[in-house]
Amino acid sequence: MGSVFVSYARADDAQARAIAERLRQQGHTVWRDDQLPAHRAYADVIEERLHAAAAVVVLWSASAAKSQWVRAEADTARLAGKLVQLTLDGTVPPLPFNQIHSVDLTGWTGGEHAGWRQATESVAALVGGGAKAARPAELKHAGLAGQNRASIAVLPFKDLAGGTGDELFADGVVEEIATVLSRFHTLFVLGASTSRVYRGSTLPLPVIARELGVRYLLDGSVRRAGGKVRISVSLVDGEAGMQIWADRFDDSLADVFELQDRIANSVASVIDATIEAVETRRAIERPTGSPDAYELFLQANAATMSWDRDDMARAIFAAEQALELDPQFAWAAIILAMSHAVFYHSQWGDDPEVNRREAHKYLNLALRLRDDDPYVLAHGAGVLVAMGEDLPTAQRLIDRGMQLNSGSALTRLYAGWVAIAASRPDVGLENFEESLRLDPHSARRYALLSGKGLCLFALGRHEEAHAVLAESTRLAPDHTPAGVGLALCLAAMGRTEAARDVAAALQPPSAAARAIGVIQDKAQREAMLGLLGTILPTPA
Repeated sequence: MGSVFVSYARADDAQARAIAERLRQQGHTVWRDDQLPAHRAYADVIEERLHAAAAVVVLWSASAAKSQWVRAEADTARLAGKLVQLTLDGTVPPLPFNQIHSVDLTGWTGGEHAGWRQATESVAALVGGGAKAARPAELKHAGLAGQNRASIAVLPFKDLAGGTGDELFADGVVEEIATVLSRFHTLFVLGASTSRVYRGSTLPLPVIARELGVRYLLDGSVRRAGGKVRISVSLVDGEAGMQIWADRFDDSLADVFELQDRIANSVASVIDATIEAVETRRAIERPTGSPDAYELFLQANAATMSWDRDDMARAIFAAEQALELDPQFAWAAIILAMSHAVFYHSQWGDDPEVNRREAHKYLNLALRLRDDDPYVLAHGAGVLVAMGEDLPTAQRLIDRGMQLNSGSALTRLYAGWVAIAASRPDVGLENFEESLRLDPHSARRYALLSGKGLCLFALGRHEEAHAVLAESTRLAPDHTPAGVGLALCLAAMGRTEAARDVAAALQPPSAAARAIGVIQDKAQREAMLGLLGTILPTPA
């Protein structure tokens, strides 16, 4: 049986000790840092134990969320697909961990608890010590059976209403979808009964895909109310760990069987076409031939999820290394462009002009390498908006990205920011809300909310804007657009003192003007700067 690594903040030592003991009682080998040997370097032992562990249990709390050690350990586990998250006091895990399910153990004293059972099931599945960890016999042949075809498993759909009988209806939809998918000769479909073992599982989807031996997973949810039903589905590339398609279906329950059949055929036809396109691109044009460069890109991409100076500096460092290993790696180039653009926008560097030049250099490189890639196009538009430059080009890039994949949450995010720059808040609001629907737990949620809040502010919906912008600043305190938007919103609502407090916290103060400067319409820009001047005595 594999070992379990427990990551926690020093203030939570008593709870960490109790959790470690309970895991040992269940037969696991548990390690936490009270077992550090005196003769070895702390960091060396931690790294060694982290990589050796089959599961990493991270205990989040208000203290743990502030600990760089806990964050680093959690990130290592996340990238390795062996992260199990528990919250001890209701604290929401920080970015980017808030996009992964966390079991709430608030108030747990060691007795029977649904959250604890859920956590131990995840640990058991990862280390191979529980019933769910045992791979069904048919899985031993799944990889071979689907070797020459794209393989997919349809996971049990979630019953969002809870206890209303929707679970049986959802299972019927899953069975129908799996049956229809099996008719496509291009797909190898794992039996729905096999994947049902993962009902309620908190394992990351890439881990489930590996355990099932498939490339793709179809996940979904069902909600019924008043004779109506909404079914949301998403197709995930288990190897890449990313969503490649999502949609929802709203219909009446007049004929349940007809509805199941209609949804199954609609989903199956889209999935077949989507997977075929993905598989073709994968075979013809991979983002890089270097596994090491790709690993560095993943580290850089994860670091850009938060609007934090140190994280963005780490992103630049990792992406530069990736580009050295593969000079043709467009994704690494566009990450460098975006990171430098954020440094320029936030005025974090010693010389913003250097960041601006670097952003343009890497943007041009990325577009030369892959000017028809939705990831490059979306980020490219974002780079230009962040620097307040060349809105027509930004619009062309995002329009092309939308043509290629309007169902991409990332493309919708940057389409929203392009709309803000173009003074089209109604279009921006539509795109931000669609992005939130496609990826409700996005690691970039702070950017989605700040954009949505600025659109609501521009539309005169100040109360709504205030609530959204306040949440964005809570998620990313250094995200200047959210801080500026919140200050302006408070000022427009007549809450001048509160507005001044928010504005005073914007650092550096000149970044506030740069955040407003992304808006190309002169009249709107000057109106916002004028309002800012009422709460900043010396606006930059």
